[in-house]
Amino acid sequence: MTRAQAIKNYIVEILTTIAQDYETVNVNFLSSEPENYSLDKIPTQPKIEETITGKRLMKDTYNFRGQKPYSSEIAVNLSNMGFWEAFEDKIYSNNEQGILPSIDGIQNIYCLNCGSMTKAGTQTCEMAIQIQVEYEKDNTNELSI
Repeated sequence: MTRAQAIKNYIVEILTTIAQDYETVNVNFLSSEPENYSLDKIPTQPKIEETITGKRLMKDTYNFRGQKPYSSEIAVNLSNMGFWEAFEDKIYSNNEQGILPSIDGIQNIYCLNCGSMTKAGTQTCEMAIQIQVEYEKDNTNELSI
């Protein structure tokens, strides 16, 4: 299983606890229908540090986007903000409890910022939060050239 698939599965587990009517979690695709989500990898420098023993601390960064209902009603927009707060809280809580995605060498997963609106239409808006996964990789068996 790829790291992206493991993150997607992990997010689905979180959504089942905090969202009652989510539709689906896609990868690199967000439809215009409300309550669907997309996990998109952000190109970043993957290596954080390398130790003398040959272990590397690596990172993957993702944009987790969601299509949410949107209107001039304050209650709707507060509900959207509450969803992202709950998502961030669940990630933090899971880290504290050692509940992490199924990735070899994973150290932690965390949110880099709070969920915020990135686009608004007349009835829906796109919101996103960036998440980062840190994992250890052993490169002692790799050939060096």
